[in-house]
Amino acid sequence: MDCPNLPLPLSKRATGRHLSRSRPVLVATSAIILLFAFLPGCQEKDKSRSRLGPLASVSPSPPPSFPTPQAVECGGGPQKVGVDELESLVVPLADLTCRSLDNLDLSGRALNGADLRGCSARGVKLDNSDLTGALFIGCDMTGASLRRSNAMGAIFIGVRASRSSLLGFQAGGTDWREADLTEADATEAIFNSSMLEGIRAKRAKFERAYLSAANLTGADLEGAQLRGAKLRYATLKAANLKGADLSFADLSGCDLSNANLEGASLEGTNLEGAKLPK
Repeated sequence: MDCPNLPLPLSKRATGRHLSRSRPVLVATSAIILLFAFLPGCQEKDKSRSRLGPLASVSPSPPPSFPTPQAVECGGGPQKVGVDELESLVVPLADLTCRSLDNLDLSGRALNGADLRGCSARGVKLDNSDLTGALFIGCDMTGASLRRSNAMGAIFIGVRASRSSLLGFQAGGTDWREADLTEADATEAIFNSSMLEGIRAKRAKFERAYLSAANLTGADLEGAQLRGAKLRYATLKAANLKGADLSFADLSGCDLSNANLEGASLEGTNLEGAKLPK
């Protein structure tokens, strides 16, 4: 297989308005990852001639990370989206910053790549929706329903989503740092390789959820239901698991350094290779 020519083309999603706003450039990131994946093989196969020019001598290394988009200030509060605006505004790559979607039924909608920073979405229904790559930074999603929606790669930093319904939610590789998930129901949801540092999730339900390789450092999971959850190689440093139900959960390879396990249920829990608190 020949080595790829550069520059690698960006797809149409990475052009125009999508790049004009401050958000992670997902397409560009994918291109960089592919580039670094190809470089080692190219150097070995084609030492005498290189189409990569000066890049041929670059040794493989992790791709650079893009800055996290900043929260927005909504002067006067979120502005309500009218019913007559739904078809034109609630679309992929939409700009819904500081808009109100309270109590709207948007089930099955495609909002992939949309910018919803600072929006109010209390009680909104987004079941079975495409939310991949969307920005929900600082949103109020109290009581929202996102059942069986796909939000892979989305950013939920600082979201207020207490009592939300996330049943079967697909959120692998998402960022929930400092989010409020108190009493949320994330039964069978997928959070593999997600950032969940500092989340507040007291009494939340994560039964049979997938949290492998997730970062839950400093998470408050007091009284949370994690029965049968998959937490292989997750980081739970200094997490509060007081009174949590971890029975029959898979915590193999987990880092539980300085975690609070007082009163936690560990019946049938797999702790093989886990780093336990001293």
